[in-house]
Amino acid sequence: MFRLAALLLLALSLGAQDPLFRIRVTMQGRGPDSTSFTSNLEIAYAPCEAWVGGSGGWIGSPAAYLEQVKGLGGVRPGMSVPFYAHTHSGSASGGDGSSATVTTTGPGTALWTEGDCVKRTDTSMPPSFHQAARFYRTATGARIADFDLGFVSAGCGGEIGCADPYGVGGDGAAVAAFPSFEITNEELANFKHIHKTKKATFSGENGSVTVTITLTAEIEDVGEVTLTAEKYDSWIPEGNTREAARPGNTLTFTAKVHPVGQPRKTSDRRAKLTFTLADVSREPGVCLNWPKAAASSQDTQEDLKFLAQDDPKVEVESPFKAVTSEAVNEAKITVSSFDFAAFGRLRVVAVDDQGRSLKVRFRDQENPSIDLPKSELGGRIADAWRIAEGVQDLPVDWDEATIPGQKAKGDGMSLLHKYRGLRVGRDGGAYTRLKAREKVHFVIDPAGVFDPERWRRATGGIQAYLMDEANTEARRVDFNASTRTNGGRGKCAVRIDIYPGLEEKDPPPDEHGRKSPPATNLLQYAYTWGDTPATTQRIRIFEDRIRAMIGRIQKATLKVLQDPQTDEERALAAYLLTLGSREDLVRRAKTANHEALTQAMLALTAIHEMGHACGVQGHLNAKGQEDEGLGAPPCPMHYLDQKERRRFLLFGELTGAGLFCTQDGCFGQLNVKG
Repeated sequence: MFRLAALLLLALSLGAQDPLFRIRVTMQGRGPDSTSFTSNLEIAYAPCEAWVGGSGGWIGSPAAYLEQVKGLGGVRPGMSVPFYAHTHSGSASGGDGSSATVTTTGPGTALWTEGDCVKRTDTSMPPSFHQAARFYRTATGARIADFDLGFVSAGCGGEIGCADPYGVGGDGAAVAAFPSFEITNEELANFKHIHKTKKATFSGENGSVTVTITLTAEIEDVGEVTLTAEKYDSWIPEGNTREAARPGNTLTFTAKVHPVGQPRKTSDRRAKLTFTLADVSREPGVCLNWPKAAASSQDTQEDLKFLAQDDPKVEVESPFKAVTSEAVNEAKITVSSFDFAAFGRLRVVAVDDQGRSLKVRFRDQENPSIDLPKSELGGRIADAWRIAEGVQDLPVDWDEATIPGQKAKGDGMSLLHKYRGLRVGRDGGAYTRLKAREKVHFVIDPAGVFDPERWRRATGGIQAYLMDEANTEARRVDFNASTRTNGGRGKCAVRIDIYPGLEEKDPPPDEHGRKSPPATNLLQYAYTWGDTPATTQRIRIFEDRIRAMIGRIQKATLKVLQDPQTDEERALAAYLLTLGSREDLVRRAKTANHEALTQAMLALTAIHEMGHACGVQGHLNAKGQEDEGLGAPPCPMHYLDQKERRRFLLFGELTGAGLFCTQDGCFGQLNVKG
């Protein structure tokens, strides 16, 4: 009896290509002694892992070739592809009571039994290297032939029926040619639905046998897994600025097992799912400046984790691995974020109850590594934020924000740092993400004399944020950043102090212990030590000196109005009398609200000195010194002359409420870098 010895193959790894077609052979025979037998054998075929015969110049495996050309229809005419027997199943029985079976023991391996006879796959060759059939591409379609199966009962030893087509058939060539199929181009284009059958009877002096052979592409659909996440496109990670150990927000994925290509179809297919997080970021804290202890303690816990899941089918083995307790047809996995710039990759592996790996799909990607958040535009920054900010094509270290008319580009904060954000404001502050293309500046102002909106108007759009000093470290606002900008100094806030006394006897040292010289000139109302946010150790404003200055202006104004003695005083009196009657002006001078005037001057001085802290030299005279009456009155760097001081006292009019000027270059000198 002709045997199927060549199909006794060795084990194949789980990574082998799935079967593409099946052959079923059914035999009904009768021997010369009228003993009957029946046999049913089915074999599924998958492309070999190595080329058996010519590869047509292709470098790589047949499986890889078919994947690249998108299936059998893409094989070029004249080329052929070898297939091996991936699975076996069958049984046979004889009229004499004998029986036999063949079963699959693994991909490409089989167990054959017939009575006391037991045979297993030959271990001399990897199963995926043995050709058991071949696909030939032709100009008119294709031909599947060269089947290494013969016509045989399903057993291992040859006593069933004793009928063999090769023995009963008179034409051996016809028997050999019978197991082959011609396929048209139209059939090839619809190969998944192919179903072709051939039937023949062979007879001779040893008996007769009727053989039916069927080709079908109705391979078992082991299923696949589709992942979905409703908010994936818009999801931006968050940290928790109240409890760093708790997540700020989450993203939930649903994994559904279903028939291949039919994600909406309900089925009984099941698989065990393993979820892992990889390449997870480890930024200190949850944002650039909270919690404060994170940087000093080197707290760099992973920013994405699996926590206990709401889905009872999912068990969390570690913060970065979760599995279903058994094979399921659907499961949900939730990823928790602990940082406003968290990043990682989610991977899912699915294995069915027979140990077969199922394909996992997410948005038409097969077996993907899913960026969390969606970051196709790069830099581990959420695409949703990039799109909202209009910075789709900018690198993470971009620091080129501009305001027309200002020479300096940027503000000392990278795109990544603006995306990560920080806590701003007084009384502990509140979290905010910064605008990507906006220049930003930070101010520590315990006395509340600095007006951020006035600063924004004066600078043409530089956004100033008030800071709680507790949210800074040596004035740095980005101390939790793993990478420092601005030449390593990072982004610094400028501190404004209000000094209540007339004499500055002991100015405080900077963070490095260095002391600035005391301001002993009682006519010096403020000073700035430094010329950039990073180098400015402090701004000091002398409130009592400003208040005393207002008292001197009041006294001098009354003297000019009531008893002018010099030509200069008489000229000034004449000017004032153009503004009102002597009686009204004297009344105004005597009843001037010193406190309101002091606060107005403090507000202007805060903007003026902040200009110095951001690179503005001011309106300089020929000696290179700041002088009154120079420059444009709307510019905050303008000093009041004698007339403007009187108008300030009498009417509350105060210059310096507009833009930093361009005529003396104040606007162009503004530089908040660092």
